[in-house]
Amino acid sequence: MAISFAMLFISTSFGQSPFNYDSAINIAYSIGDTSKQAELNLRKGKDFFYNIGPKQAIGPYKEAYRLFSIIKDSAGMADALNGTGVMYQKLGQTDSALNCYIQLVTIAEKKDYEEVLGKGYVNMGILYQLKNEFDKATYYLDQSIKINKKYNNGLVALGQMNKGLVYYSKLDFDSTLIKYRQAHAIYIDLQNSKMLADLYNNFGNVYSSLSDLDSAEYYYNKSKEMYARRGDWYTFCQAYHNMAIVANDRGYYDEALLILDSCINLAIAYGNKELETLAYLNKYRAYYYKGDLQKALENYLLYDSLDKIFYYIKKDQFMADLEMNYQNEKKQAQIYALERDNLKKAKQNDIYLFTGIGFIGLSIFVFLLLRQRAAKDKIIARQRIQQLEEEKKLLAAKSLVEGQEEERKRIAREIHDGLGVLLSTTRMQFSTIAATSPEAKALIEKASKLLEQASNDARKISHNMMPGLLTKLGLYEAVTDLLEKLSETKRLEVYVDIPEALKRLSENKEIMIYRIIQELVNNTLKHAGAKNIRLQMQMQADQLEIIYSDDGKGFNFEEKLESKSIGLNSVRSRVNFVNGMMEVSSEPGMGASFTFMVPC
Repeated sequence: MAISFAMLFISTSFGQSPFNYDSAINIAYSIGDTSKQAELNLRKGKDFFYNIGPKQAIGPYKEAYRLFSIIKDSAGMADALNGTGVMYQKLGQTDSALNCYIQLVTIAEKKDYEEVLGKGYVNMGILYQLKNEFDKATYYLDQSIKINKKYNNGLVALGQMNKGLVYYSKLDFDSTLIKYRQAHAIYIDLQNSKMLADLYNNFGNVYSSLSDLDSAEYYYNKSKEMYARRGDWYTFCQAYHNMAIVANDRGYYDEALLILDSCINLAIAYGNKELETLAYLNKYRAYYYKGDLQKALENYLLYDSLDKIFYYIKKDQFMADLEMNYQNEKKQAQIYALERDNLKKAKQNDIYLFTGIGFIGLSIFVFLLLRQRAAKDKIIARQRIQQLEEEKKLLAAKSLVEGQEEERKRIAREIHDGLGVLLSTTRMQFSTIAATSPEAKALIEKASKLLEQASNDARKISHNMMPGLLTKLGLYEAVTDLLEKLSETKRLEVYVDIPEALKRLSENKEIMIYRIIQELVNNTLKHAGAKNIRLQMQMQADQLEIIYSDDGKGFNFEEKLESKSIGLNSVRSRVNFVNGMMEVSSEPGMGASFTFMVPC
């Protein structure tokens, strides 16, 4: 699936359309304005990237850097280096991109351009993440976040989003979602539709990895629509392709094939060779599972040929250089043949020798490339093993939670049906004894009151462990009853907004959601010092949205996670059990708000 790797441009202003730059640059050249020539080339590179593609944009960026170097404009040089690095990164030339970023950081450190340094660190972090050097990636992203907190919240969000990509590469999906949600809150506040589109695409990738296809499709669709509104077709086809993968996984093969055909057309139009290759691979899978083996084979052969082109592009360049040298030598030999036949023979021998050396070099190159691909396959296999281990842990955790709930039910029944009945029977016998022993009446009445209190306590314990309303009438009645009883204590005001006739959920989900709300209420009573509690529930696109908030003293969410708070971890584990999503918004002195999305 395609991941949106957000890379930062130091400036995002655009100039003229791509077809007007050359005339404007010529005018600047004719009046000797080198600074204006450099700025126009910089804008041309950015405009070409968004309208044509990275391959065509790299030339203007390099020219901008050359011109800025002539006039010793360090800030302009840093901007051009950043753009050139991003283009190399888009084209998969990571070593060249890294070299550009190192030069950018060197300029920024030397000139004390702290703001530029923070921006360069973001792209270095992304690059090291692509190279699977996660420690370096984390270091540079953390440095970027630290610096950019002084200048721009949008860049802080960019760092958080790409830290999420580091966690995603490590298959740590919980940490990935935390970082994505932190970035999401900032981008929503900034109304940054470009970065929100990238983020939604990445949300879809996480939920697809978790086999939550409903959530994955929801986020891919949001991403696709935002890219379309922006006219950002280069990245639109990434999100669109991901929707095809979800359709394939659901078994909607005809739908997947329609999407993939559109993706191939877009990928060809915008020069995205990698996505075109992946689209043919997924067409092969769709036809294979449909049972159309002939078309499956045709698309696999197309994928295989493109895959070889994609991975052997360096080999093709090498062969082109070899052919050019060969032709030059051949022409020279023909010239010498007019002068002396012996020289022609010698030159032909040289050509054969050179060609033999070239093919030896090519063989070595192919061997090294195949070894690199084998190492990559090993890494993928290791990541798959880690994923299976995480799934095993999650299954064990689910089994533990289910076992706990079953044990709660059993103990509640034992207390209610066993101990409760025994206490009630004993109290009745005491009443009979009181009627026949007037001299012990006072003592017997006192004992009867104690038995009645014990019977009430047993009933309360049984109800807390497994509320009768929850098993008889369901989640909404049980939650309403819980909060109404809390309101009756007069300790705080309680506001409940649960529409009538909400769709019932499975028994396990209703129990888990009830336990989550119960835990939040207990935390509010014990720690928050709140005066008001508000609970809202509503259905949204086959998902139950739950919003719980209080006006208490609040807390630092990240510090609570690091301290391994039992209550917060209990809530999170139950949210994971129901394949839900949790967002927390809280600051000291500002109360707390919890939002949950649970698939129906």
